[in-house]
Amino acid sequence: MNLYNSITDNGAGGLSCSVAEMAKECGGAEVELQKVPLKYPGLRPWEIWISESQERMTLSVPKGKWKAFQKLMEARGVKATVIGKFIKSPRCVVKYHGKKIMDIDMEFLHNGLPKHHLVTSPFIQNHPEPKIENKKYYTKDLENLLGTKNVSGFSFISQQYDHEVQASSVLKPLSGRGQINTDAQVFKPVLNSNKGVVLSSSTYPSYGDISAYHMAACAIDTVIRNVISAGGTLSHLAILDNFCWCSSNEPKRLAQLVDAVRACYDYALGYGTPFISGKDSMFNDFKGCLSPQLE
Repeated sequence: MNLYNSITDNGAGGLSCSVAEMAKECGGAEVELQKVPLKYPGLRPWEIWISESQERMTLSVPKGKWKAFQKLMEARGVKATVIGKFIKSPRCVVKYHGKKIMDIDMEFLHNGLPKHHLVTSPFIQNHPEPKIENKKYYTKDLENLLGTKNVSGFSFISQQYDHEVQASSVLKPLSGRGQINTDAQVFKPVLNSNKGVVLSSSTYPSYGDISAYHMAACAIDTVIRNVISAGGTLSHLAILDNFCWCSSNEPKRLAQLVDAVRACYDYALGYGTPFISGKDSMFNDFKGCLSPQLE
């Protein structure tokens, strides 16, 4: 329908990031903060500007297509609001009820902060090979393996989130008598259409103890195999990354991060599957419980 030119999410940094990132492509932007729908009343201008809203998106909609876009959003029960416009002037201007809150040069906004150069350190992971007992039958071992939480169903986690929306799923995220998590899901955005979207995810956190490169590589390889097995096609497949990392300012941890990113590049290029978006969350270290009562 070609109703918009660009789209991005309001993740970390909220509008300050989404608008600034998109404005970089055309020049600049003008924003009227009082027009932004608020989840909580009483937010101050700077809070509205930087507030993270994971479920919201910022779009660039041409003036001549706004009415058609708005009508489509209303039909889907989605609230859409005009909060400003993109301009050719290389400045980001933010106002609140007519008062200018920010007026900053786009070059300084994106490149004004000096780059912080980090250094990696080589790391070698040495682990003893596991000793596997030679048996005639491994039935009990297989049953124990299938019973672990990493292999068996983990619906108790999935059901805490919106794992099914508007009943459009064809291949459900939980299926079978035991409600086991499926490796891939299929849903129909348009209910009267025979076309569907195949969705899958994969992660190998323990593999990172051996090789961060192969951890990321196997995740991409697995998710692509899952999609193809569910009827998807490689020619219409795009992927997203979700980096949940630890202390990336530590040389060895940073080296592992570089290895994981290198694997993402190599395998996305090899499969011809572009990264269209992603998420990163750094410094997710867990140092252990501080309170002795919780140990």
